[in-house]
Amino acid sequence: MFVLSSFQIGQQMIKLVFPEEKQAEELFEIIETDRKALSEWMPWTKNVKSKKDEIEFINYAREKMLNISCWN
Repeated sequence: MFVLSSFQIGQQMIKLVFPEEKQAEELFEIIETDRKALSEWMPWTKNVKSKKDEIEFINYAREKMLNISCWN
């Protein structure tokens, strides 16, 4: 798991991680459950209609991050 950032709020330790394929199902379920609220702020939710879509997005984002990192 690649941790982008971690910080503490009160007693809770928060870790922002770069998503992995193994998290796709859980992420998709969260999108499904909160799609209406999420879509207000995150217009990409309309394109995520299945676990497969979430896996494709995770792979796309990881590739983009790799390409950005390689040039910096």
